[in-house]
Parts: sequence; structure tokens; C-alpha cells
Amino acid sequence: MSKNVAPKTVAIVQKIIDEAVVEWQKTAFLTIMNEIKMNLTGRVLKRDSGTLIQNVSAMSRIFNNVIEISVTVPYGEAWEKGWARKSYFIKPVKAKALAWGGSRPAPPRANKTLKPNQKFFSKGHLIPPRWFKARPFLEPAINSTSDEVLSQLQQQLQTTFDQRVPQWKITIDARII
Repeated sequence: MSKNVAPKTVAIVQKIIDEAVVEWQKTAFLTIMNEIKMNLTGRVLKRDSGTLIQNVSAMSRIFNNVIEISVTVPYGEAWEKGWARKSYFIKPVKAKALAWGGSRPAPPRANKTLKPNQKFFSKGHLIPPRWFKARPFLEPAINSTSDEVLSQLQQQLQTTFDQRVPQWKITIDARII
């Protein structure tokens, strides 16, 4: 602000801005959370038990003028960034061998020249390592709502200024830089 503006005017403007931001955070928070819920209920991940969406909802809040979106379940971060599974060995527990074939289909890596109803047995099987690709649900939700949220901020600031000091002719232009 310019040096010619009275400190009292600066204080009034700051108070109006703070008031507008507090109101805006409520609508912005709901906008972002709705987008995240859309991502978790079919757009990115198919909802299974609902634990992840409940955790995002429970752990997210508006705190000290910051919209905080967080996930505390370990697989939330894994889905967002992707993860690697190590190889492991499976052994029979209730029988002497693992069995496949016969009326059951053979595993994908089994010999493709199976005779009908042919059975195979194994003392154990190595499951190879695998990379599970990222299926982000938080970052895309925040990125896709940024323009809408910014527009909501601009509208809230304009409305608050028009209500509190209608004699001032102010135009708000909010941008992401």
C-alpha cells in the first residue's frame, strides 16, 4: 500500500480481508473435499470399505488460515505416489503341496500346453516383485479446483468489501502466480 494511506484505513482493509478469507475458506474447503470424494468413489479409486475417504474427511481441517488436507492411513500415501511390493514365497499350509489345474484354471505363468483337467503340484511358489503405479487422488483434486477456489476468493472479497464499505469503489483481481 502507498505511504499516503492512513494506518486506520490499512487496519480496516486488513480486517475486511481477514473476515472474507475466513468465510472463503469454508467454501473452498468444501469444494476441494467434494473433488477428493469424487476421486475416491470411482473416478480414480474404486471405493471398497470407505476407510480412506473417512480418514481424509476426519484428518482435514481449516487451521490457522490454512486449508490442511491430510491422510494418515498408510495406503493413502501409497496410492498417491505408487509403491513396490517385494517378492515373497508362498508355501502350502494345510496340505503337502500347492495344486492348480484340473477344473481350476492354471496360473498365468504356467505352461500354456495344458491338457484338459491336467493337475500340477508344487512345494511352494515365488511371487515376483511388482510395482503398483500411482493413482493420485489428492493432488489432481487440488489442481482441478484451484481456478474455482480462486474465483470463490475473489467473489468473497468483492462481496465483503461491497457490504462493509459500499462507498469504496474496489475491484478485486485474484490470480495464482
